[in-house]
Amino acid sequence: MSFNKTQLIVFGLIGLVVLILALVLLDVLPGLKSSSGQPTVITGSVKIWGVFDETSDYQTVFANLQTIYPKVTVTYQGFANTKDYESSLLDALAAGQGPDIFMIRNNTLAKDINKIIPVPTTLFSYVNFQNLFPQIVAQDFATQGRIYALPLSIDTLALIYNRDLLDQAALEPPQTWEDLIKDVPALLKTDKTKNISRAAAALGGSRNINNAADILNLLMLQTGTQMTAPDFSKATFASQEGVNALSFYTQFADAKNNAYTWNASLPNSIDMFSQGNLAIIFDYHSAIAQIKARNPFLNLGISAMPQPQTAQKSITYPNYWGLAVSRQSRNPNLAWNIILALTTNTQNAQAYLAAAQKPPALRSLVNNYANDPILNVYAKQILIARDWPETDSNAIAEIFLRAIEAVLSNANPLAALNQAETQVSQIINKRL
Repeated sequence: MSFNKTQLIVFGLIGLVVLILALVLLDVLPGLKSSSGQPTVITGSVKIWGVFDETSDYQTVFANLQTIYPKVTVTYQGFANTKDYESSLLDALAAGQGPDIFMIRNNTLAKDINKIIPVPTTLFSYVNFQNLFPQIVAQDFATQGRIYALPLSIDTLALIYNRDLLDQAALEPPQTWEDLIKDVPALLKTDKTKNISRAAAALGGSRNINNAADILNLLMLQTGTQMTAPDFSKATFASQEGVNALSFYTQFADAKNNAYTWNASLPNSIDMFSQGNLAIIFDYHSAIAQIKARNPFLNLGISAMPQPQTAQKSITYPNYWGLAVSRQSRNPNLAWNIILALTTNTQNAQAYLAAAQKPPALRSLVNNYANDPILNVYAKQILIARDWPETDSNAIAEIFLRAIEAVLSNANPLAALNQAETQVSQIINKRL
């Protein structure tokens, strides 16, 4: 068989490539190896932006990362509050100078999805994701089989109580909402003019109750309220279930109701609880540091969030952040490798949690807190956390607070929810 000139040239080039590869593999020629004979070392820098965390929370974790990526510099820039963080982040992204990794809220993926890129399936499979993290993380940070963010910690609403006040009344922390209503008379204290001097629980109000909108959100979910249409095209919570939840909540601020224990003239719930004038609040683990700063000697306890007596399964409400990779990152694969090393490696996750004093996000770490009087409940509750995609949680919280205030001003609960539903639907449609 004879070959023409073109075929001979092609065969010659193929042979040359094979020869070069063979020489590289035999170390005769330098190639994919460095002069030391080791694989090429990954180099670069990864900037992380977040909120609430201190740089010191990552000190041990970043030291661990140095052993894996000795030529990669990882830095963290923290912000003290969400307003400054979100404003600075938007400005940086608009200028094309944003970080490689930044935190997003657990319920705003729909708003943030165009700013971030999902983890490559070659780096982290969806099956592994489901095995490592609670269901809420898939609900919040994954869509259509793609994973967009991963958390280091998950916070949830729990019942925080004054042990001394409940002991004096010979009461245990209520496990159901019905139990709480029964406990109100024993915990409530009024003066001669019927003014509340000691409240049983921070429920029913709006501006002076920490996370009032989140508590109402939880009650709606516990009563089976369908918060949005299946395609997330509109809000749908103005239903009988939604009315039941709103009416249940506001009864605690209705002076004509037997459950009355709150009004707008009372101090902020955190302040009142810290002063020993409030028996029960419903708040996140992050609130405990605020309480202890105000009153380090307060004898407080933690119990699971109450459930409806007829509930088939327990639910609580989460509030947390996930690490996501910016579309502007010049090295997204490296950035995702850093996130995976931080969030899925139990040693790194534990080092961060120990420094930050927060509840875990990994399923495998839940039982580590069995003997912790504060974190035990919060750790367990990450497995029963549920929420819904709010898009703009600040705006929707304000809408819910106005609905509460409307009912307390004698508005019809269904009318208040209809107005709130219309306003939330408008927020949803801004995204579409």
